[in-house]
Amino acid sequence: MSQFPEIGRIVPELNNRFVRELIFRNYRIIYVIFDEANISVLAVHTSSRPLSDISLFEG
Repeated sequence: MSQFPEIGRIVPELNNRFVRELIFRNYRIIYVIFDEANISVLAVHTSSRPLSDISLFEG
């Protein structure tokens, strides 16, 4: 992923080209792209629960 930060799809609920996700088993790994060399994981979210805008920022 460090070589191809845009490999993940755009998170449909947020529709922001910098916020992307990868699916791994039953989890959505949601990350933000700052630039070609820097990304940050925002959440690892179970796909069995719906994702809301607020759930990305709740503990």
